[in-house]
Amino acid sequence: MKRVISLLTLTLIIMTLSAVAFADGGIIKVNEEIGTVSINYTATDYSDFKVLVKKGTEQYVYNLYDSQEEFPLQMGSGDYSIGLYQRVDGNKYRKVTSATAVVTVDMMKVYTASIQTINWKENTSAAVLADSLTTETMTDQEKFNAIYKYVINNVVYDYQKAATVDSRFIPNNTLTIENNNGICYDYSSLMASMLRSVGVPTKMIHGQSTYTSVYHAWNEVYLNGKWVIIDTTVDAQLSKGSARYSIEKSINDYVGVKSF
Repeated sequence: MKRVISLLTLTLIIMTLSAVAFADGGIIKVNEEIGTVSINYTATDYSDFKVLVKKGTEQYVYNLYDSQEEFPLQMGSGDYSIGLYQRVDGNKYRKVTSATAVVTVDMMKVYTASIQTINWKENTSAAVLADSLTTETMTDQEKFNAIYKYVINNVVYDYQKAATVDSRFIPNNTLTIENNNGICYDYSSLMASMLRSVGVPTKMIHGQSTYTSVYHAWNEVYLNGKWVIIDTTVDAQLSKGSARYSIEKSINDYVGVKSF
């Protein structure tokens, strides 16, 4: 996955023009119970909009694609500032609206929530497929085993897509399932979406790995009381050969930059 895909190092030059009051607009809604913030905004063209979620010195910048989208409060409990910005010229943005919130979040709920890039809302392809592969009586480990096996056996790496993907790309689980292919962003999104939909806390991580020279995406799954590094992009390829490999990857081979 190209570094440009992360969309997280963008510097916003903010012009605070025509700000909409939070109380009046209702554009930003913090969902403390599940650890997300929703942006509710209608526009004719979303390509000029960015969402900024900040806590202390750490921040995440997202593209906006639809009138109602969910973003994670993955930086933990504390003081957040959230803003919606619209491009006016080049890298210059005006603030459409903003809000602040002091939240207490349960990180396990954060990592089971449905969000923009890990979408498992009811009746989505990822949720329906995960439900068909698992049962309520299964342990989290058993659910993981079933979903992991499906992903590495059915999704093929798409080298052409990797070479042509642009900066506004986000995964579409329905297309990944229908086409049986994707890049690392697709693998990790599908894995996280399916596991979260059946109640298994899962992170999608962006960063660097010794397995590839380009910006990468993988998962961390909470199993048996600890977070385990899982890389279905790598394993889908390794499983086709005769080489032995470990499903649980070593922390020495991964450096996470952003977590979702």
